Amino acid sequence: MKSSNEHSIKELIDSIIDRYHIRSNMEETSLRLNWEELMGKSISNHTRSVRLKGNKLYLSLDSASLKHELFISKEKLIERINEYLGRESIKEVVIK
Repeated sequence: MKSSNEHSIKELIDSIIDRYHIRSNMEETSLRLNWEELMGKSISNHTRSVRLKGNKLYLSLDSASLKHELFISKEKLIERINEYLGRESIKEVVIK
C-alpha cells in the first residue's frame, strides 16, 4: 500500500514534464521522428513540416490531392495521432 507521499515513476515524470512545460515539445518531436511510421511513406514523402502549437497540429504538404484527402479525414487523423500520443492532445489540424 502506498503512503500519501509515494508516487509511481510515471506520475513523477509526468509532473516534471508538466512543471517545465515541455510536453508539447516532446510530442512534436515524437510526431516528427515517427511521422512515416504513423502516416505511411507516401504521406511522409509529401509532408514538408509538422508543427504542434497548443492543441493544434499544423501540417505543410506539397500535394494538393493529399491536402484534400487529409482535410476530409481530419477527425480520423486527430484520432490516430491522439491514440499514438496516448492522450487527447490534438483538437484541430491545420493543413497548408
